[in-house]
Amino acid sequence: MYQKTTEVGAQRHVAKKLFITLMAIAGAYVAYRKMQESQDAIKDWLDEAHEEIERKSDKLKEVTKREYGHIVDTVLEHYATLYHINKRQLARAAADLKEEWVNAREELKNAPQDDEE
Repeated sequence: MYQKTTEVGAQRHVAKKLFITLMAIAGAYVAYRKMQESQDAIKDWLDEAHEEIERKSDKLKEVTKREYGHIVDTVLEHYATLYHINKRQLARAAADLKEEWVNAREELKNAPQDDEE
């Protein structure tokens, strides 16, 4: 009798551990999917913001590095309120876009060719 209850107790213990493990795996999968969707959304709004920055830069007569930075900040402020972007993501996006000044300057037809700041 005692041995039978011990075996049942051991089986229940194994079943509980298995259940907890499966729940942890399911939770990790859900978190991974949400993270993936979030990254896709960030990529989408960042692409839109980049296009808007290019359009606004093309409209100006000349675009310096300082003006380009101002355009980036203005556009990202708009997207921050539109898409509820957190400050860390916004700061990272702004830094990445501002670092693209060298590449953007070559693409922009109105940019001066010297390093004005």
